[in-house]
Amino acid sequence: MKKITIRLFIVLLVAILVVVLWRMVRPSAAEQGNHFVYQTVPVVRGDVQSTISASGTIEPEELVDVGAQVSGKIVSFGLDTEGAEVDYCSTVTNGMVLAKIDDVTYLADLDVARAQLSNAVASVTSAKASLAKAEVDLSHAKKDWDRAQRIGVGLALSQSDYDSYQATYESAVAARGMEEASVLQADAGVVQARASVEKAERNLDYCTITAPVDGTVIDRRVNLGQTVVSSMSASSLFLVAKDLRHVRIWAAVNEADVGSLYEGQPVSFTIDTFPGKRFAGTVRRVRLNATITSNVVTYTVEIDTENPDRVLLPYLTANVEFITGSAERA
Repeated sequence: MKKITIRLFIVLLVAILVVVLWRMVRPSAAEQGNHFVYQTVPVVRGDVQSTISASGTIEPEELVDVGAQVSGKIVSFGLDTEGAEVDYCSTVTNGMVLAKIDDVTYLADLDVARAQLSNAVASVTSAKASLAKAEVDLSHAKKDWDRAQRIGVGLALSQSDYDSYQATYESAVAARGMEEASVLQADAGVVQARASVEKAERNLDYCTITAPVDGTVIDRRVNLGQTVVSSMSASSLFLVAKDLRHVRIWAAVNEADVGSLYEGQPVSFTIDTFPGKRFAGTVRRVRLNATITSNVVTYTVEIDTENPDRVLLPYLTANVEFITGSAERA
């Protein structure tokens, strides 16, 4: 009886295992209609690279903030290289007019300064003439005083006349000194007036805003008729990117990875707006002014890259991979 029970238990156990295995390999109703095709490929050796990933933004190689050094109303904009009014994306060259500020007040200031200069020059002429007269008076007084000294006080020359000649001579000496000082003062007035003229001319020149470099206007911050006010810092009117054929990436790299970076290191990066396309660059430098956020230290790494087609627009996000090592397939 005992042997029969053991045999029944073994049979039941085998039956349960068969059912479980059948349920595992039996396709479901949804899978019964599908037909699977498996494809095999040979295993081959390939190139491998060790990289450090980071994210950054594309920045112009050199960005110039063009400001106004005088206050006034914008009365006109200049023309770009294509003859259109300067605006966003305009291409400009060094010295090209970007905008003009109303210069009526500054023209009047220049006229006043030039009139003051003419007056100062005339004052010099007058002072020199007075000095020449003082020289003549001094010469005449000196002769009389010398003569009085030779004659002396006596029957031919009274004490009163003697004292009068002496006083006249000494007054002439003092008068000449005063006229010499007047000439110096007049000369200083001319220098000051010329400085005022130069300042007025410079302020008038500042009414014409010109491009300091060859480049592209990426931001125009004023409109026609708008009044700009110059204060301690120049008012910003335009942002000009020097040359968008050469751009840089500013990538934020964690402190744990920055030790593996070096100048000239090859870099590969992608841009979301061009999926599947890779661009190349090189590390220019690692900035030392680290940023600390929530106890996380990151360094800004500058990456140089060429942009001959100008498809890399400023401020696009770049997904950067610093190549720290590579091996080619054997």
